[in-house]
Amino acid sequence: MFEIFPWNPNLETGIDLIDVQHRKLVSLINQLAQQHVQGATEAEVQAILGELSDYADYHFRTEEGIWKTALAGDDWLIQHIQTHQRFFSHIAELQSSRRPFQAVLDDLFSYLIQWLAYHILDNDKRMALALKAIGQGASVASAHAQADAHMQGATATLIQTVLGMYQTLSSQALILMHEKLGRQRAEQALAESEARWRLLLEHTADHQHSGSRFEKNLSKIIDELPAGLAVVNPGSLGFVFVNPWFCRMLGYTRDELLALGVEDIHPPECFAEVTSSLRSVSLHQRRSALIMPVYRKDGSHFLASIERTAIDLDGMLSSMAIFTDVTEREVARTALEDERLRLQNAMDAVQAGTWELDLNTQTVRYDDRFARMLGYDNRGPMAGAYAMYLSWIHTDDRAAQQLQMDRHLRGDTPHFEAELRLRHKDGHWVWCRTLGRVMQRDAHNQPLWVTGISVDISEQKTHRQQIDHITHHDALTGLPNRKLFVQTLAQAMQAATQAHHVLAVTYLDLDGLSAINDCYGQEVGNQLVLEISRRLRQLPHPHDHLAHIGGDEFAVILSPLEQPQAFETPVKALLDMVSAPMILHGISLQVTASIGITLFPQLEKMDAEQLLRQADQAMYLAKLAGKNRAHLFDPINDETTRAQFMRIDEIHQGLLKNEFVLHYQPKVNLSSGAVVGFEALIRWQHPSRGLLLPGLFIPALSQHPMAVNLGNWVIDTALAQLAQWNALGIRTTVSVNIDSLQLHDPDFADRLQRQLNAQPSVQPWQLELEILETGALENMAHVSALVNHLQRMGFECALDDFGTGYSSLTFLKQLEARTIKIDQSFVRGMLDDAQHAAIVNSVLDLARNFTRRALAEGVETEAHGQALIELGCEFGQGYAIAHAMPADTVALWMSQWQVPASWAAHRPAV
Repeated sequence: MFEIFPWNPNLETGIDLIDVQHRKLVSLINQLAQQHVQGATEAEVQAILGELSDYADYHFRTEEGIWKTALAGDDWLIQHIQTHQRFFSHIAELQSSRRPFQAVLDDLFSYLIQWLAYHILDNDKRMALALKAIGQGASVASAHAQADAHMQGATATLIQTVLGMYQTLSSQALILMHEKLGRQRAEQALAESEARWRLLLEHTADHQHSGSRFEKNLSKIIDELPAGLAVVNPGSLGFVFVNPWFCRMLGYTRDELLALGVEDIHPPECFAEVTSSLRSVSLHQRRSALIMPVYRKDGSHFLASIERTAIDLDGMLSSMAIFTDVTEREVARTALEDERLRLQNAMDAVQAGTWELDLNTQTVRYDDRFARMLGYDNRGPMAGAYAMYLSWIHTDDRAAQQLQMDRHLRGDTPHFEAELRLRHKDGHWVWCRTLGRVMQRDAHNQPLWVTGISVDISEQKTHRQQIDHITHHDALTGLPNRKLFVQTLAQAMQAATQAHHVLAVTYLDLDGLSAINDCYGQEVGNQLVLEISRRLRQLPHPHDHLAHIGGDEFAVILSPLEQPQAFETPVKALLDMVSAPMILHGISLQVTASIGITLFPQLEKMDAEQLLRQADQAMYLAKLAGKNRAHLFDPINDETTRAQFMRIDEIHQGLLKNEFVLHYQPKVNLSSGAVVGFEALIRWQHPSRGLLLPGLFIPALSQHPMAVNLGNWVIDTALAQLAQWNALGIRTTVSVNIDSLQLHDPDFADRLQRQLNAQPSVQPWQLELEILETGALENMAHVSALVNHLQRMGFECALDDFGTGYSSLTFLKQLEARTIKIDQSFVRGMLDDAQHAAIVNSVLDLARNFTRRALAEGVETEAHGQALIELGCEFGQGYAIAHAMPADTVALWMSQWQVPASWAAHRPAV
């Protein structure tokens, strides 16, 4: 069967259903081309085209369903579906064209082959690679990157080469098939004419009385013959007879041609060959056709196939020549040869060696490139027994190679493909990617001949192994990283389940590494981590698995354990290993570890990631309990802690996704209405729950390091907003709440200075730090020194929610903050509760006695403001002034704000 689009193993995507349907589409295109070149009617071709379109629609829906299993909503899938839609639009446009049907079909074949080849080789393969990566656990973004990386470089070059080859081969194949069928028809017509001519001549003797009629018929046959016919005098090489077709081919009249000779229609370099050929012919002798240029009258030329034979005319032996224009055929043949060379160049580019397996003789032939790949300096092909080839294959790869070959020979797979190691002549192993397919079968469909290529992929394998090592190992210590540890843990959990034994996962965090980095630098910290990793490598149990999770965190699998409590001895050994003193760069250092432990199996089903998170959670509880100790995860009693960690993780994700915003509540002079600053209040723009106030999420961060991260974000955002307002001419201050963990962070002051330096237009006095009494009580001396240091740096400090703690007087005396904020609970109740009014008045007296500025929170009504002014409170904030507002509405509010008349009319009591 004529194939305009031969199937190729490179078209395989690796997804069986899609590959089967692709082969069906290719088969329909070949069937359509076959009908076309055989001269089928337009209706017959349209019927096959309709079947092709229907099957394409079915295939596209099937393919899209497969992609959607892992890529639903992804841009790649959307673009893929649009490509399918454009396919049908273009087919419909071609079908509705008013051009000649032949021209439409030629364009249609060109489009179908180019589109389908590119769609399979690039689009479908890229999608299949992404689908495979996601199936192996990669994220969508990572799957995109892996697929793109695979399709770049030599692969991309090979795709473009194959695409160009298919496009040219298909178009040239159509030309050749048209030429072949045309030539067959011409030869058939010539044979029929020759038979009729012979019949006429044979009957001439019997029909002398009607000779005139036979001569006329003979002349008509010669005149209508669809080939150039000429008779040449071998002596003079002049034309003695030419038929009308030959005259039209060359553009001469009959008389003009009869006055010319052979040398007038051929280039000089062909004279010797033509002269010798025409003069050496003899009766009943058939020679192969000459292929040479023929000049027309207008100077143009074409390539002609010239058949020659001897003919006896009136007793004179002459040469009769039949001329056929084969220009297009020769152009197609040249193009095919060029494509063969391009394909050979592609083979050269990927350094592919070829091989052929004769299944009858069980021998294999190899080309010289294959031989050189294995270290044999052959000039020309080499051959040997198939058993010898099998002996070259690494023993670990031999069974898989034979399995793949057997499956292909049975017809289970369309091609043979394997990655295997072949023994080099000098003994080392060469990684090869081998592809092949059966090229010949017998009448019983039994395979006879297999051909294929082999490519040296040793460098790729080495590079892949290096990448795999980098992907699964920590760069600093060389230990397995979290990714490899989770994979190993999953295998250990499966083995523990099958063997019915217990394993423990320990999560180890170094206590105090941050302080060492701050004091001695990152290099000393790295050397300490390396020393700890060296110690941990000396674990006493041979089946323990160690990993560096990152930074100052390690993880260990203890397996198998004879009983659940058996983890205690190795965990104590871990604590001792870490806490042993060490000397690095002449410095005596010592750190401890907080270790979390969890056991497997448990009552609930879980995966390796969940188990590792349990150990991580237990480690955090060990650190909260005082460090340098271990904590065993309790799946029942730690449920509340687990829920808190899930909430903390959600907050962490929200921070990464920029879901948090700051709103700003103004602080004013109650009598004059002058705006003295704003308090930054955090809000969570939750994707499903809407705008959340801090009381709905801040408590979950109590004593968790995430509170420091969120607090740093608040400071960065507030400083950036101050810079924007400064640029607009709004010179004001912003106060932020400081968490207790921030206060006790040794890097807090230095980090704050770096954050301020990032906004050069902002002055230190523009940022006020509000400190809670409860946060300072843990280490009052440290916080007192910090407040003094911050105020010397130029920052303002305030005591927030004053009066709600147990030691407010001590708080006020030891922390020399310049502002006292009266807690809103007292302010709100002062109009109805005499005790609350007395507390507010007492706090104002304390502020005056300690020379501090007092600011009342919770000024919710105009009456609250009047009462506070009468008590001598100068500053306030609350709903009576304004609710907390987004930053972009502050300027408008300031332009519209007016102090209530009742406040302006009052003056503080003397």
